[in-house]
Amino acid sequence: MHSGYPFPHRALSRPIIKTAFMDNASERPTIFLLVMLAALTVFAPFVTDMYMSTLPSMTESFSATASQVQLGLTASMPGLAL
Repeated sequence: MHSGYPFPHRALSRPIIKTAFMDNASERPTIFLLVMLAALTVFAPFVTDMYMSTLPSMTESFSATASQVQLGLTASMPGLAL
């Protein structure tokens, strides 16, 4: 029987056999992306909550006004936005 070599349309119509390695490799970037996006989503509120809870003690430790300490939170917001 003819293998279909001189006729590429016949060769392309054969089903592609996927191996287990190919399936795992295609799922890894998706899982990594989901984990990374989840970590980045959780990071901003966590940092903000930690910073806000320490504002009173930071004003005492640095002998600064509340407005001066709040500038640190304001400065961190562009970094969290990126």
